[in-house]
Amino acid sequence: QGSSSRAAQKSINQVMVQAYKSREFHVGDPDVPGNLALVSLLTRSEILATPAKLVSTHKTVAIPNKFTKTGRLYIRHTAPIPLTILGITPITSIASKRTG
Repeated sequence: QGSSSRAAQKSINQVMVQAYKSREFHVGDPDVPGNLALVSLLTRSEILATPAKLVSTHKTVAIPNKFTKTGRLYIRHTAPIPLTILGITPITSIASKRTG
């Protein structure tokens, strides 16, 4: 029968973030040490060529993860430049039930 994934263990493997007139931010699960991945919406040459350039795009990022009941995701922004997030799509795995 149908069952809810609410109580199941979840892991966010990837996240797709749609940003508007932004440049970079960090994304990840705060419970996994050292996992906040830097997401740059520009290439390195674009960053060096145009320091103030902001872009509107979406980006899919693989993030370190572990299985938890909450499947939390954090976005951290520390740069003194604009960040507008229009959408977040987590790509998750659900742990299978083990029967004994």
